[in-house]
Amino acid sequence: MIFFVQLLAFHIVHGNFALGTLYKSTASCFGVTSPASNFMSSSCPPGEVIAIKTFTVAYKAAALNCTLDSVRIQNQFQLCCSNITEQDCQMSYNIHPNNAVQYIEKCNGRRSCNVMATVVLPQDCIGVPDHYPNYMHINYYCIPETGILSSMSGTITSTSLGQHVYLQSPGFNNGQKIPSGKTLTCSVHTCDMGSKLSITLRQIVMENKWGQCQQRLIVRRPDGIIIGIWNCQNNTASPKTLQTSEQYLIIQLENSLTSDLGSFWLGFAVPIWNPNETTNPGYAPSSSSYEVFVRIAEGAS
Repeated sequence: MIFFVQLLAFHIVHGNFALGTLYKSTASCFGVTSPASNFMSSSCPPGEVIAIKTFTVAYKAAALNCTLDSVRIQNQFQLCCSNITEQDCQMSYNIHPNNAVQYIEKCNGRRSCNVMATVVLPQDCIGVPDHYPNYMHINYYCIPETGILSSMSGTITSTSLGQHVYLQSPGFNNGQKIPSGKTLTCSVHTCDMGSKLSITLRQIVMENKWGQCQQRLIVRRPDGIIIGIWNCQNNTASPKTLQTSEQYLIIQLENSLTSDLGSFWLGFAVPIWNPNETTNPGYAPSSSSYEVFVRIAEGAS
């Protein structure tokens, strides 16, 4: 059984997409219950939803005495938990979806959310006591709802180079899981003969029962050849963009669960061509047609 994307079919893309402004939530310190505002608060303008990129975690230097007691009792929240400075030990933290349910379910695809920091052990931080609370904030984009398809039928189109169109599991935008026994087939294609499609994995949560994975996403070429499979082994809440060599893809959701579980959020685009970028030049379209179409087949059940 295939447990990961076939490496010959995809390669990782590191940029050249029109994602807009990267926002930062307010701060939260793990283990701190006061003040009441100790939340990572994120929000988007009307008509847009949150798409998590990463989490930033930081620890203050020992000299600042940012212990839990200092933060709780001596009112040092502003000093210890509110902002990162150059002197802080900091890192980007990617949370596995099995440990990040509160984040991906309360934030991804929502217009706003409030979540508290989780514990993250210091990694290669010199002089940071183990009992210091870690500071944390969410780095996220705001995605226009008009570019997202999250129903069991319909078509969505992008006409701008580098701009994504998104496919979410049914009910994702309402915080729902994949309905029991529901399967899905959709097609994705670009009209430009010189362009190739990329796939962005914003969220993959496939579920199992009795230790056996009961859901998976399959990516096929029009001739039926499978170029990628994602199942329970590939769950991710850390966005990753993969480049295909195809202009037309078929995405299938297989689901044999008898309860509502699982979710996914995929994005599709044609990379922006950058003649100065040698490692990831993208594609120079051969015409002025940049459309990327996502269509749910009538056979979805």
